[in-house]
Amino acid sequence: MFSGLLLLLLAQTPVEATQAPAVVEPPPRILVLVPKGETVPVEVRHAIASTLTVELGKTGRFTALSSSELSQLTELEADKQATGCDTSSCLGEIAGALGARFVVFGDATQLGALLVVNLSLFDVERAASVQRTSFEVRDQADIPARARAAASALTVGGLTPDASSTSTSSSTPAPLPLLPVTLLVAGGVVVAGGLTFDAVSPTSNNHALDAGDFVGPAALLSGAAILVVGAVLWGTS
Repeated sequence: MFSGLLLLLLAQTPVEATQAPAVVEPPPRILVLVPKGETVPVEVRHAIASTLTVELGKTGRFTALSSSELSQLTELEADKQATGCDTSSCLGEIAGALGARFVVFGDATQLGALLVVNLSLFDVERAASVQRTSFEVRDQADIPARARAAASALTVGGLTPDASSTSTSSSTPAPLPLLPVTLLVAGGVVVAGGLTFDAVSPTSNNHALDAGDFVGPAALLSGAAILVVGAVLWGTS
């Protein structure tokens, strides 16, 4: 009898809807512009930009887009870059046209035998540079290695959780709600105790005495009520 009552109570308990799987967004686009610099050969500046593009793409945090790809997509943005675009509004227009969240831009200067390269990571949504780095080389053979290090430096500290919309959903599972879990466990213990008492009680096989036995039924009803409350709280948490 009491087992049937317990099943009836639990049947009224709302079942928590299955949570839809989190949608993983693609990594944000990052546009790498060729550094400006009239004193540095264009092929050297293109080599710097190409290395940065490859390294930033290899991190898996971005979909990297180079300035050569930019010029292939639209002449307007290429013209803006050629005129020395480095203002917030201009960079925002270029990145916005290509759906890019970030832009890497900078300048290269030849000082005798020394090549100095300054780079900035620009966040379009913040309309501000969020990280800067620079490097110097005397031997052009060292440029790829220094550019790779610069790519790492740009992404360290410059991208906070707020800045990165790979934000992809957080992979850390949400903590279980303490009160509903406690109630569910407590209710289960009380129900189990009531069932056990009802099974081993000396009155369990005596219908006349069993009618006056209230310990088992009270435990079952109390446990079932606690389970129902815990389940309701779980469903609304």
